[in-house]
Amino acid sequence: MIEDDKRRQLLREIIAAFEGNGSPVSLHAPQKAKRQGDSFVGSILGRDGRRHPVTLYPVPGVLGIAAVERLATTARDAGGVPIILARAIGREVQSALVEHQLGYLDLAGNCHLELNAGNVVVHVEGRRRVPRPAGSGSLRAGGYRALFVLLADPLLLTHTVRDIGSVAKVSRHAVQSLLARLRDEGVLVRAGRSEHVFTPGGRETCIDRFAAAWVDVLRGELLVGRFRLREKAPRETVAKLEKALRAAGAAFGFGGAVGSSRWIRYLVGNEVTVHIDGWSPDLGRRLGAVPDAQGPLLVFRTMTALDLESSLTETAHPLLVYAELARSPDPRARETARLLLDRIAKGTP
Repeated sequence: MIEDDKRRQLLREIIAAFEGNGSPVSLHAPQKAKRQGDSFVGSILGRDGRRHPVTLYPVPGVLGIAAVERLATTARDAGGVPIILARAIGREVQSALVEHQLGYLDLAGNCHLELNAGNVVVHVEGRRRVPRPAGSGSLRAGGYRALFVLLADPLLLTHTVRDIGSVAKVSRHAVQSLLARLRDEGVLVRAGRSEHVFTPGGRETCIDRFAAAWVDVLRGELLVGRFRLREKAPRETVAKLEKALRAAGAAFGFGGAVGSSRWIRYLVGNEVTVHIDGWSPDLGRRLGAVPDAQGPLLVFRTMTALDLESSLTETAHPLLVYAELARSPDPRARETARLLLDRIAKGTP
């Protein structure tokens, strides 16, 4: 029953998306759509005024390649012009649908239809977005903190604005503004009353945005300072920090070159970056950290508990490691960031 409700909800949203938005087609289905298994009877109205009967297959979840062949078999047995409805359809899946002679519509405005025995073909690459008002500005620190937690823990996309704000330690308004902006830009779409999903390529776009925001907005706000220790070599500095911070009971994780080297043994830098929860001047004195504007030790306060979530102990979240290296003037650091991003995309760090 719940799955049926999700299909009907998606059907309503797709119909609304293609109504009055300049699209070359309009989708229609009865208010109480006639259901045939997992499909609904509907019609497509073209600009020529002709109505074409179609069979609609709403897919409430993520539509992947594996589901295309199953849908093709189902549609072939059912007859009629099959149209797959989904919230977001990536290019690879689009190609597979066309190859199996399946039409598709999604909430991003992507559309491919072959009507009237293939004599009428409609193909649209996304819907034009309404531009944001001039002066809307970029996100503030709170919005970028919320963006970080959504990237760090994608399951939060299924939670409420209040829950996301609680994890990110920001206001509900900051989360609402972020979600609205990402929907406007087409990198995020609703998947239910509170749920959202990234559109194809949307997560990668947001990771790149976060990396830029780390340099432009967050880094300066979270930087406690630069320091020097008695130990000179990076390896000795790391060993001293590990021992002292463990003894102090502080939660910490290495970022930058040190953090990346724990996944990818490619970059060896002179700086040591560490993210610490609960930094205090007393902790600095216990470490023997002397403030130095050119010092090789960079200390950052954590934004959230997710900053230190990692598959490796005492290592910052890979997104923070990536962000610190991605805009570095050092080409080896940028190359390391690229290699790390490949692993983040595959979920392997």
